[in-house]
Amino acid sequence: SLTTFNGNSLPSEPFSVSLYLVDQDKIITLDFEDYILGLVSNEISPDYCIETIKAQTVAIRSFVLNKLCFQDKEDIIIKHKGANLCDGSHCIKWFPFDKSILQYDSNSLFENKTKYQTALSETQGEYIEYNNTPATTFWHKISHGRTENSLDILEIDYPYHKSVLSESDKFAPGYISRVIYPTDAFNTIMKGLNKDAVNIFSANNIIGDVSSTPGGSVLTVQ
Repeated sequence: SLTTFNGNSLPSEPFSVSLYLVDQDKIITLDFEDYILGLVSNEISPDYCIETIKAQTVAIRSFVLNKLCFQDKEDIIIKHKGANLCDGSHCIKWFPFDKSILQYDSNSLFENKTKYQTALSETQGEYIEYNNTPATTFWHKISHGRTENSLDILEIDYPYHKSVLSESDKFAPGYISRVIYPTDAFNTIMKGLNKDAVNIFSANNIIGDVSSTPGGSVLTVQ
């Protein structure tokens, strides 16, 4: 059975969770799926197709269930003021669904609400499992044509987070971008990363050897 915050098995849905509202310094109780709905609508745009939003919903539900199962008691006592979760970045940034939905096109409010609610209802109770426990999940918008090993990025070797091809990313908006920094701005950034960095005054030969992760991302730049 799955062990959660109170030492018992995870209850069958529907069930409620307590949520510490950081800015308001108070705790509320809400339905678990209502909590997930607020997270999903804040994490992914309704412009994505319904199947993508459903996948995001399952990933988020898995992440939260894993956190409920395995979080430190110190998180509950200190960071959550006794609640199961919080609405800050320590967990996942959360807004009530009716507030979160307002960040998108107001002319499509009804359609957007329906899309999120459909994704939630059609994945009700679904989550990703590994060894009979909810998996630790991560998500991001675009890879570079291949995902990364968790060990290379997080220094934690999750057996189900291995580098795999993700070739459809190449067709995503923003897959290739270019940023130009003036010399002064570049120096400021470098000083922020390393206070001993030497200022450069010419764009010639300022980048040395570049190493990559096994997944192909830039690891270090000299």
